[in-house]
Amino acid sequence: MCRIREPDHAVLPTLFDRKRGRVWKRDPEIYAACFRKVRDAIRAVQPNAKVIIGHMVSGDNQRQAIRLLGRDGYDGLTAHTGSSVPDDLLTMLDQENARPGVGVYITEWGWEAGTNRTPAP
Repeated sequence: MCRIREPDHAVLPTLFDRKRGRVWKRDPEIYAACFRKVRDAIRAVQPNAKVIIGHMVSGDNQRQAIRLLGRDGYDGLTAHTGSSVPDDLLTMLDQENARPGVGVYITEWGWEAGTNRTPAP
């Protein structure tokens, strides 16, 4: 499995101007283009690998990336969650007509300090 980390954070440049410095933009089109290159390189070596879309802060950006990649362009979505199952992502997959077997992978789990009712061992 491979994941381009944190695609919604300011890590993908859309423009570099040497006189003015870097300009960063959260851009699903750039993410999708990078994702395709990584996915194709992985599948060239491991054809059955699952390649999933990394966590995005914005559901709109994630939805746009899904649409740009197409139904067969990804194998799942990642979620960073707390004490609940990210059913909004499952709903999004249904709305975007994801193919069978595409799901949500929880890649980070946690909760706010003081909210876990289970005492530590």
